[in-house]
Amino acid sequence: MGTALHFLGLPGAALLGLMTGVANFVPYLGSLVAAFAVALVAMPLGTSTLIWVMVAYFSIQTIEGYVSAPLIQRGAVNMPPAWTLFAIMAFGAMYGVLGVALAAPLLAVGRVAVLWLYVEDWLQDRQ
Repeated sequence: MGTALHFLGLPGAALLGLMTGVANFVPYLGSLVAAFAVALVAMPLGTSTLIWVMVAYFSIQTIEGYVSAPLIQRGAVNMPPAWTLFAIMAFGAMYGVLGVALAAPLLAVGRVAVLWLYVEDWLQDRQ
């Protein structure tokens, strides 16, 4: 992301790319927060720059969100995206912003723990 912003002429492109990467740790909402910050930096440079920056930003985020992340999640923990959305809503309602930020990692850890401790150990011992 930082490279694309640099080629489009944004000041502080490396820092904006780093901030975007860190914000992506919060699924679904992090990229929207980062888009707002990137748009604020691009606004003083003119409308055409703002449009090109937003096109580049949303293109990269779309590829990452719909192609890269689901492939990684499926390969790493075999976690359906619907569970992630439910966890974000539930943890966000219970714990606010911190719950939204930690929902996906806690869901992944919980799912793996249940599979290891219950499904593999408990159910295999009963056979």
